[in-house]
Amino acid sequence: MPLAATAKPSVIGHREALNHQASPGRLGTPILLPISRGVTTVADFRRRDLAAGGQGAPLAPLFHQGLAAAAGGQGIFLNIGGLSNLTVIRSGAIICGFDTGPGNTLIDHWFTSHCEGSFDQDGAWALSGQVRSELVTQWLSDPYFDREPPKSTGREYFNHNWLSTNTPALHTYPPEDIAASLVDLTAAAAARAATTFSGGQTHLYVCGGGANNPAIMARLATHCSNLTVCSTLTLGIHHDWVEAAAFAWLAHERLNDRRFDLGVITGSAGTVPLGVIYPA
Repeated sequence: MPLAATAKPSVIGHREALNHQASPGRLGTPILLPISRGVTTVADFRRRDLAAGGQGAPLAPLFHQGLAAAAGGQGIFLNIGGLSNLTVIRSGAIICGFDTGPGNTLIDHWFTSHCEGSFDQDGAWALSGQVRSELVTQWLSDPYFDREPPKSTGREYFNHNWLSTNTPALHTYPPEDIAASLVDLTAAAAARAATTFSGGQTHLYVCGGGANNPAIMARLATHCSNLTVCSTLTLGIHHDWVEAAAFAWLAHERLNDRRFDLGVITGSAGTVPLGVIYPA
């Protein structure tokens, strides 16, 4: 997987949400970009996989496979965005790639419900609280965490309603303890998945916004005592750039009519092209 190959300067890779079709007047709508900016645009990466019986997500494991080349074709990759997804690469091959559960979505929701701002800067609020292990154990009893991959999830599942339903005594705890416990949930769910599928791997490479949160990284290190937890920066790419680079690369591959077998990731059948091309 040649990561050095990049999209042409006149090409934009545009990621659309799985269940959202932008309206024609929306800024950045892929059907308008070729007209307003004069660039060929590749968008809608997920629907062809859905049509082939897949779940449409995650797609980042395809790019993680290329990153693993810098680690001898081995490694576990954890992307922490709103949700978290994990990729296991062994001998250059994708063993599995799936969503482990919530990433920042529950953490951010809880923070904005109790504090000013849109996120917990440097995890400071969560670090001021105490992890309530009984809550984390209760949350991890959700059937999603024990499902076998391929599997994916989203904010339509892990949201405020999920948190309220699964935490009857939610408001009897100090808010900062809930924050600390939600951070631990993200880390514990990812660590459980990494441990289950590690197959003797030694490194967990973290990317996405969650890699900027010291509270999450600390809890990951605690739960993954058998793994070296580090950022993808050690492989030469900043953790904040990985997802954007992944979709730019997918756009490049679509322009070259590359097709992917996503059976072990999304469960789709056969090989499928990812993305729709809107020519300039």
